[in-house]
Amino acid sequence: MDRRRPIGHNGIMDAIKGRLTRIATFNLHNLLPASTAADDLGAISRAALEARLAKLTLAIANALDLPALIAVQEVGTEALLGRLAALINARAATDYAAIAPPTSDRRGIRVGFLWDRRRVRLIGAHQLAGAAVAAAFGPDSPSPGREPLVADFALGPDRLRCAVLHLKSDYVPLQNNDRPDAVRAAAAAQRRQQARVLRAEVDRWLRADADLLALVAGDINAGPAAAAPPDAPEDAKPGPVAILAGPEGTRRLTNLWALASDATPASFVGDRGPVLLDHLLASPALYSRAVTIAVLPLNTTAPPDLALDPTTPARCSDHDPVIAGFRLGRG
Repeated sequence: MDRRRPIGHNGIMDAIKGRLTRIATFNLHNLLPASTAADDLGAISRAALEARLAKLTLAIANALDLPALIAVQEVGTEALLGRLAALINARAATDYAAIAPPTSDRRGIRVGFLWDRRRVRLIGAHQLAGAAVAAAFGPDSPSPGREPLVADFALGPDRLRCAVLHLKSDYVPLQNNDRPDAVRAAAAAQRRQQARVLRAEVDRWLRADADLLALVAGDINAGPAAAAPPDAPEDAKPGPVAILAGPEGTRRLTNLWALASDATPASFVGDRGPVLLDHLLASPALYSRAVTIAVLPLNTTAPPDLALDPTTPARCSDHDPVIAGFRLGRG
């Protein structure tokens, strides 16, 4: 009997606190260095940055209850992510460290990790590179973005490999607002290409070690749609989440939302309504250790006017964080 309990939005922290290793994915929404630039690239003032850092500190320390490992997206510099780590450490009995190397993104945003060195040891990390990566994510791609970051961690006796992703979004630049459907179609095609590149990397990992504890985490910018038939039209082809999971007959990744309740959660609210964009996909060996997953509704349901209030974690981002609990090491 599978004794894992599906847990939705309510009660997850009580269910996993103290018993399981907690791993989260969190889009930090343009956490960029302070700037006075007036454009559409997410520049923020110094006062707004300080408020965001205070809010994110509360979100991670209090609402998320200090996960052992956090895969992050949309951070501007490694130093800024390190500053967030230091603020959390000053508030709690933790020793978070940060890594977030530069990417090809036009705004300079990156993916990275926060991990608590009292519970997790970084073995090594590298950014994916090569011709296929450059064509899907990098300078040779239609829209240069965020190259995936892969890290190996030790959690007690266990070894975990985690890839953090932030795939191409449906953002429509102001200069292209007369053809949004074409922009979104191009973005969807690039997301599928990016997912295929990462899936090829996962295939290499699992061919070398079928029992690898592997996790793909991040903002996939797509919902968990099932695969379509091979003869489906272009706009109905398998989405990036299905591509990352892998076809039948391979060592598939399982989307941890399989552990959730029947109700489909949302982690983001855009111009087309609520949608689940943030995912955690586990290798077979890791899925056997997975117990819970949930969205923590800090942001998408909170009033927008809380965005500059440093006394609450609400509206610290435009995404809600996703957190999962695993039987790994000691969380």
